Amino acid sequence: MERIGEGNFRWLPEFMREHNIPAHGVLHIGGHKGEEVPTYIECGFAHIVVVEPDPKLAAHIVQKYGNSPGYFVVDQCAAVSADSTASAQIPFYVADRSFGSSTDKNVMLDNIIAEILVPAAPITYLQMKYFHNVLVIDTQGTEEEILKSAFLNNLDLVIVETGDPGTGVPACDFDRAIEIMDGNGFELSERWRHGHHPYSDSLFTRSNQ
Repeated sequence: MERIGEGNFRWLPEFMREHNIPAHGVLHIGGHKGEEVPTYIECGFAHIVVVEPDPKLAAHIVQKYGNSPGYFVVDQCAAVSADSTASAQIPFYVADRSFGSSTDKNVMLDNIIAEILVPAAPITYLQMKYFHNVLVIDTQGTEEEILKSAFLNNLDLVIVETGDPGTGVPACDFDRAIEIMDGNGFELSERWRHGHHPYSDSLFTRSNQ
């Protein structure tokens, strides 16, 4: 099923009810300004964790929603692949439009206005640190490398920002995401397109669900 619109996560509560996905915990990698947090609260998640590398954006989320260990946590760091050789800090490239910032300057479509060092953590470390059964990945071009090394066995739902094949946008290629998830026992359940742009939120649930 494909839906087209803005503010796509408004469909998440309905989707979770239809697919009987419990709201135990959500780990959101690439939180930006925390736009999805109200929806996570509406879903009734017992644990909400937002990972955001930009210190200013992370501080904004904390100021707006708080930071309560065990229920709502903002972790200011960049998620990297499990086999990454990155040190404790890595470069983060701030774009003139904040939602275009990334740890990979080679995929950025926006102008870089600053380069800063941010803490880094393997996705598997973050997954072991925080309880969750729903994983969301929106990292402006590094989604594939994070997805390939993430723990998926205990998840009920994985949401990945994807780009239309051949467009070269900073997101996981849509066909590649399907290939990775199919190999891990997941199938595409819905695709939420970002208006008429080449981006979409692709929702994967277990194939036997």
